[in-house]
This record gives sequence, structure tokens and C-alpha cells, in this order.
Amino acid sequence: MRRWKKHEERAADEETSEPVVERRRRWPRLRDSLVVLGSVSCVVWQFAVTNESGAKWRGGRRGAAGREHCIVPKSTKRRFYAYPANAKFGAALIKRGWRQVRDAKNAQIVWHQKKGEIPWDRLRCWQRPNHLRGEWEIGNKKKLIETLRRGDASAYLPESYVLERATDRAQFVKAVWSEPQGSTPSWVIKVPHLDGGKGVEVLFADQARAMVAAGLEEHESKVAQRYVTDLLLIDGRKFDLRVYWAVASLKPPLVLYHDGTLRVSLERFDSANHTKSQHLTNAAQQAGGHDAAKSSELSRRPMSALWDLLATVADDPEAARARIECSIRTALASIWTAHAAFFRNKLEKGQREADAFVLFGADFMVDQSFRVYLSEVQSGPGLPTNTKAVRKLMSTMIPHLADIVTFLHGTQTKAEDRHRSALPRTNFELLVNDSTVLESHWCRT
Repeated sequence: MRRWKKHEERAADEETSEPVVERRRRWPRLRDSLVVLGSVSCVVWQFAVTNESGAKWRGGRRGAAGREHCIVPKSTKRRFYAYPANAKFGAALIKRGWRQVRDAKNAQIVWHQKKGEIPWDRLRCWQRPNHLRGEWEIGNKKKLIETLRRGDASAYLPESYVLERATDRAQFVKAVWSEPQGSTPSWVIKVPHLDGGKGVEVLFADQARAMVAAGLEEHESKVAQRYVTDLLLIDGRKFDLRVYWAVASLKPPLVLYHDGTLRVSLERFDSANHTKSQHLTNAAQQAGGHDAAKSSELSRRPMSALWDLLATVADDPEAARARIECSIRTALASIWTAHAAFFRNKLEKGQREADAFVLFGADFMVDQSFRVYLSEVQSGPGLPTNTKAVRKLMSTMIPHLADIVTFLHGTQTKAEDRHRSALPRTNFELLVNDSTVLESHWCRT
């Protein structure tokens, strides 16, 4: 027994990258099996070590490769942890026969609305968190711009500059001084890590020149983007599209799209007006905010409102819709492709969970020629219910996400077979299957 204790301590020192667990004090069961590969025969030694939670590691290799063979303990199967406890996703899991637990270590699915609350250092190989390691990379506006402008997704970005970079600052200064004075906004200045319209400045040409003349030292942590001036308006108001997309699995990557809603400013648009709330569509910038009792139903509208608008402003409404639908899906697939290797590497280096899933948001603007511009990507988007349009959306999207997640992570045992499986029928549309970007039917219209 003394010898086995020393063996445990030595193994813990050698495997610092894996979850440190107190193994049962018994010798590993060893068995040998004959494996025949063509005319070559070899003996493969296999072992199974049971950890404190009952999970078994199978296979003769350790680390990331061994995690793929991690078996879910019976005591945690079809159990989930959610914070806040009344999370909508948790309610959807309960309706599908899953049981809610109070301690995350006893859950197969770990759901936190805020990515910073995921207990990354305590996750087990068989647990599935609803966020990705390094997720801030895609939600941070500076990082997003730097990544996207190196690839195909740059076509969907407005003219953008990362002001901490000397070359970008020089180009931004040149652009500011070369544009004529006018009565319309010219630039939008954003703080990379803030959302909800916080830290956003809408600058007219004279304001941008004054900022440049005073020096950009105070703004070097920010990004600058060209203000898109010829956007479509609905009832004389600015709007953008908040859509959703999910990474249902990283092994292999399965990326899906879901329609969203129109976020509409409550103020009529006047290009000469300096009021921030009429230029931004964030709920936090509108009267009532996310308060259901105070919010106006006009601030969120279903996607059908955009298609109705096209019927009145487009010569060919169907072609205009196809261009918008195709552009959004193509942009999201390009965004994922640009980040796929980063997230896969983060998962492997984490040496904890064997897979994960996440729901993202994305905001798009549409101009009068029906060109689509990406405004930003939301990491851990809010799931509001303050208006009729968003309540109806959430009542279907969240249960459908639960169907997909429980199918992939609750019943499937082999990650390598997921891209071959027929996903449950939902309102989500598959965009990326493993390494293949699928062509949407909207892009063939």
C-alpha cells in the first residue's frame, strides 16, 4: 500500500496538465489484446483508471488524446448545472427529461450566462460548458477586426482602424483630414471590450478633426470605424439585425445559424442630429432599456418586418432578400473559419473538457443597395424577453438549441461520428460541418 501511495504522488507530478484527482487505492486493471493490422500483429496494453467522480479513462495514451475516450459517470448523466438557476436553457433541459443539480461538479452540462463564471480549472473531461476557452477573442472588437481583415470576412467590415497600431493611426489621420466637412456623421469610435453601446462615440467630420488635432494618445485603446451613411430605414428609423449562431461542437466543428430580430431606434433618424440614441440601436441606449414594463414594442421587431420593407423599396424583393440572407450566412461562416484553429488549440491546451458548445450573437447593418456590414459579434449575448418579438424568438430558439446540444453531447459517444449524424430538425441552419463550409440555398437563388 505504501508503494502504491508513492506511485500516485509520482503520477500526479508527471500529469500536471490533467485534472488532479485522488485515484482509488487499487492497482489499475491491465489486460492485453491482440490487434491484427493486415499482416502485422502487435500487443496493445490497455488500462482503465477510475477517478473520484467515477469517470474512466480508456486507451493507452494520456492527455488530450485520452480525453476523447472519457466516459460520463452514471451519477451525472442527463444532469445539468445552470447559473442563474432559472436560466431559460435550463428550463428547456428540464422539459427534455434532464435533472438540475446544485453543484457544477455533478453536472454533465454546465451553463453560465457569463463566460467569466465558468469554473475552467475544475471541469472534468466529460463535462460540456456553454462557452469556449478564449471566447473573448471573438467578442473583443479590436481582436475581431485584426482577425477578420486578414481573410474573406473583411468584405463585411466597414472601414476600420485599430488605433493602438501606428500604421492604423497614420491611415486614420489621413482619412480624417482628406474627407470634406459635412453635416452627417463620419466615424464611430468604440471601446473594444464594452457592449450595449457603452463607450461609443459618434463623430461628425469637424469632431473627428478636432480629436486628431488634439492627438490620439487618449484613444489608442479604441477602434475607429467609418460611419455607414446610406443605411436602410424602417419607418424613418435606423435599425440593425441581431442574429444568432451556435457552435454546437468543436470535435468536429458544427456551426449553425438562427434568425434574430430587428433592433430599431425609437427616434426618427436625422443625420444632422447629434443624439446618440438615434444613431445606435442597442436596447440599453433606448428609452426603457431591457425593462419589459418600460420597453417599447417598436424597439424589437421580427425579421419579417425587414422582408415587408423590401417589398416596398426593392425592385426585386426576392433578389434583395436572397442577397441579405446569403451575405449574413457567408459572413458568419467566414468569421468561424478565421477563428476555428484558435478555439481548437485553446481546447487542447486546456486539458480539461473534451468539448464545448456556445451561442453567439452578431449585429449586421443593411444599406440601401442591400449590402450587409458586420457591426460586432456578441460573446454570451443577452437572451431578453422584454418585447413580443424577442419572447417569440426565444421560445423556439432556446428549446431548439437544447435539442441539438442534448443530441450531440447527451447521446452521441463518438465525436468523430457527429458530422455524419442527422441533427434534430430545428430552426437552426447548418453552416459549417467539420471542415466543410456549406452553401446556403439563399446563395443559389
